[in-house]
Amino acid sequence: MFSKILDFLNDLRPRQIFMLAGGATVIMFLSVYLLFSALTKNETEETQTAAQSEIEMQNVVVVKSDIAANSIFTTDLLQVKEMPADLVPEGAISSLHPIVGKYAGVTMYAGDIVTEQKIYTEALPNGFVDTIPKDCRAVSVGIGNVTGVAGFAKAGDYVDVILVQRNEQTANSRLILQNVLLLSINKQAVDTAADSSVKSSNGNSPSKVDRNGDSDSPQESEDPNIATLALTPRQAMEIVSAAALGEIYLALRPTNPIDTSVEEVDYTMYAIEKPSTAPVTSTPAPPSTPVAADVPSVPLPSLPTASVPQAPPTFEIIQGDKIVGKDDSKG
Repeated sequence: MFSKILDFLNDLRPRQIFMLAGGATVIMFLSVYLLFSALTKNETEETQTAAQSEIEMQNVVVVKSDIAANSIFTTDLLQVKEMPADLVPEGAISSLHPIVGKYAGVTMYAGDIVTEQKIYTEALPNGFVDTIPKDCRAVSVGIGNVTGVAGFAKAGDYVDVILVQRNEQTANSRLILQNVLLLSINKQAVDTAADSSVKSSNGNSPSKVDRNGDSDSPQESEDPNIATLALTPRQAMEIVSAAALGEIYLALRPTNPIDTSVEEVDYTMYAIEKPSTAPVTSTPAPPSTPVAADVPSVPLPSLPTASVPQAPPTFEIIQGDKIVGKDDSKG
């Protein structure tokens, strides 16, 4: 058999030998390519299968569109999605049945995962008093546009409280309270809850709230002047005493701060120039010397001389050593 193959090859011309060698090379290349493709496909499928088996997926309920706090959950506002279990927060709701018909405890945005902490487990608050935590008291303090974070602090945010005391030479700032719940600004908390409850009871979709906290309904544009905080009784006494000593500033906390609390901070700024203690006396200006004006001399009129009548001469009459009388004779 081998001799026949050799005889066949010897009978071939050089051109035929080259063609036969090229065909054999192509066949060999295709065989190797198909073999590697099959091996790679098998490895890819095995890798995907292993990855899918390693990543555990979990169903969670997410919000389709933005909803305001105190709004009722309906099926058209929610949907169920599958997410990796390691990305699901603690307390996430996995089905629609437990939360449909309940109320949102906070404002939520499209794509947010609904958790147990974001829904009311009890009945919807009927007024402002029901929004106060059970271990706290509501205390109001006066603020301004600057001390109230320019109106960016809204009901439901958490703030730090700073006391500022000033005198002629120094200004002292002290961080007296941290991570305090802001219940309302200018009584806006009660109005917002009432509006949301009315819309939910009418069956209309709740008003959407953007990322800045503004809603579709018109809001009052007045500057903040009263902030109501949720404080423990001891904190309430502390902030009331602080308000009597100086000015109260609010510091708005971020959503996820790096540090939940910091050490007590006390900072004093001294004036560059101290005011002078010596009384300032003003030197009176010297009185101006009046300058006499040149008045032309006017000759005084001569007065007529009145003639004075002279008295007649008087003679004494002497008799002996006695004066007898006088004689007023007119000569």
